[in-house]
Amino acid sequence: MAPRKSAPKRGKAATYKKKKRTVDERNEIGESSMAPIEGEVQPPKKKGRGPGIVRDATEDVEQRPEIWVVGKKEFTCAVKPKIKPKDITASITRLALNFMPGPIRSYHSWDKSWKDIFENAFLERFRYRADQDVSLCRTVLDAIAAKRYTEELNKARTKCIKKFGDDIDSWKSMVPHWCLQPSHWAGLCDIFDTEDWKGLSKQNKENRLASGFAVPHYSGCSSAHQHLTKLVTR
Repeated sequence: MAPRKSAPKRGKAATYKKKKRTVDERNEIGESSMAPIEGEVQPPKKKGRGPGIVRDATEDVEQRPEIWVVGKKEFTCAVKPKIKPKDITASITRLALNFMPGPIRSYHSWDKSWKDIFENAFLERFRYRADQDVSLCRTVLDAIAAKRYTEELNKARTKCIKKFGDDIDSWKSMVPHWCLQPSHWAGLCDIFDTEDWKGLSKQNKENRLASGFAVPHYSGCSSAHQHLTKLVTR
């Protein structure tokens, strides 16, 4: 057994610290299989959840997850197919944005025929439960689509403002990933640049702040029904 060091020797013993790798340091070629080319800096990884995933359409009706209404702006489904309520909302969001008929800033302004096309595309991926009121389901579907459609447009607009300020031409080059027709986004940018839009946006902001305080919510993105489901299934 090695002799134990005395207290003075232990105090003077060398301490080792893990060296932090700086950005200027480079991996030499051959150092590892993932080593970059000499002098090359790897780009940073993108953060965030990324775009919502749209469920694939299927011709077999029985393979479509069965959903039903649980709130004014919410559907839910059975637990067994491993489909979560947020997956339903994500599909509604992406489909509504993909089927955008033109540079229209509100889902409520869509023509009924386009809303029907959108609903048919949604029902190729999901199905309403047999005991559901179809007209009520359509009302809930439209409510979710309208809310999420507006939110995504606002997010895209906010990103453009942070990056380019008031340069509308640069906005048009920053086409969101969900926009299948760049001309639709260019038309929306022209709408955002009008005095009517700016005045309406300013008025809405003042209305939201009229109470003098902001109401924080700590429940996250899950609804009350989703929280209840989690508690019951545990």
